[in-house]
Amino acid sequence: MWKGLLLAFGLFIMLMVFGWFVNESISNELESQVNLEQETIDTLNNLEENYINVIELVIITVISLSMALLALYASHKYGTDDNDYNSIDTDNVPFESDKSVVEDAVDILKRRFANGEIDIYEYTERMSRL
Repeated sequence: MWKGLLLAFGLFIMLMVFGWFVNESISNELESQVNLEQETIDTLNNLEENYINVIELVIITVISLSMALLALYASHKYGTDDNDYNSIDTDNVPFESDKSVVEDAVDILKRRFANGEIDIYEYTERMSRL
């Protein structure tokens, strides 16, 4: 995963450098012409400003993400082990099995049927639900 992210980031930087190179080549070629319109000059200046803004944004993003990743790594590495849920021993945890709850309900149902508290229809209906 990290290799893929680094490869994508490297390709992005290479494309940015290539775009900047093409932009500079075109602007140098156009600036050498004598009869250049002001709109074309403004467009070239805007493109150059946009490339500078994107490069600054990439630098700020990389610095921010690297600081955040370092903070996460440090908090995980040097954090307290009080909340380390990976070290819980589940063999000694007391719990009630679902089977005992179902058996208790079945026993109660059988006892109520034997005592005549419920009829055969209600007994079979409740037994089918259990």
